[in-house]
Amino acid sequence: MDYNNAPQNYYQQPYNNGYYGGYPPQQQTNPLGIISLVLGILSVVLALILGCCAPGVNMPFAIAAIILGILQIKSKKNQKGRGLGIAGLICGIVATVMFIFALLCFLGIFAIGIADSIEASNSNYLY
Repeated sequence: MDYNNAPQNYYQQPYNNGYYGGYPPQQQTNPLGIISLVLGILSVVLALILGCCAPGVNMPFAIAAIILGILQIKSKKNQKGRGLGIAGLICGIVATVMFIFALLCFLGIFAIGIADSIEASNSNYLY
């Protein structure tokens, strides 16, 4: 029997459109969410480790995590990785708050040191 000359049924669906005999295609995770989460965690860790002696080292990572997290949230709603973007955004915000707190503490200690040195220099002239 010659199958090349067999009549074609034009109404028959191809096998791959109806997912017959296989699994439906998996949704891909958006890499923006993964990168945002990694940068957010890195910025929090750097803020914890270096926050007291070098505040601000974590800020480029925190800003990148916030921007990528927002881009991930604004992307397609049906993509996987939306939760990763939200977690990266939260980690970036937490690292930014930690930076602001460390900066205020650093400036406060600096101001106290200046005030003590001014007081000590004024008291030397009185004696």
